[in-house]
Amino acid sequence: MPFIPSLTTLNTVNELKNISHTITYVESTGASGIGGGTDTFYPVTITTTMPNGTVNISGDTISGYYTDSFNNEIKYRTVDDQFVTVNKWQDIAYAIAAESLSELYYYKADTTVRKIYSYTATANGNSQTYTINVDNDWTFGRNQLIKYTNLSSYQQNILVEWINNNIGKVKWLNNVIEVIDWENNNL
Repeated sequence: MPFIPSLTTLNTVNELKNISHTITYVESTGASGIGGGTDTFYPVTITTTMPNGTVNISGDTISGYYTDSFNNEIKYRTVDDQFVTVNKWQDIAYAIAAESLSELYYYKADTTVRKIYSYTATANGNSQTYTINVDNDWTFGRNQLIKYTNLSSYQQNILVEWINNNIGKVKWLNNVIEVIDWENNNL
C-alpha cells in the first residue's frame, strides 16, 4: 500500500493528550535486480469533516490535542439573571470573557464512551481514510466543573459573607479569604 502508515487507526487517546501523525505516500517502480526500483514520494493533503479547535492539520501532519469533544449539558446563570444551557466548556470560557457568567449551577457529562475522528489523506489521485479514537474519561469535565465553580463570584460571595458573619467564632477562618483570593489571583 502506498500510504504510510498502512494501519488506518492512528491512535486512541483521552482528551488533552498530545498527538502528532505524519502521513506519506510512496509509489515504487516495482523493478527488481541490480539497480532495483525507485521510490517516488508524492505530497499528501489531509482533510477532515470533523474539526476540533485544538487539532491542527498542516499538509501531511495532524497534531495537537482534543478538547471539548463530547456534548455535555452545562447550565449557568448570567449576571442579568438569564439561565443559559450550553454543550461545550469553551462556551463557559466565552461567558467569562464577556463577563456575563454569574454562576455555574448544573453539569451533566456526556455518556458517550468514544468519539472517532476521521481524516482523509489524498495523494497522486488516491485517498485513504484514517481515524483517531478519543476516549471520554470524564476527568476533563470534572476538572472544568471544579475550576469554573471555584471562579464563580456568586459562590465566593456566599463564602465571604459566611466567613465575615462567623469570624469571631472560628479562628482558622481568618486565613480562608487569603486562600480564596490567591486561587482567583486577587491578592
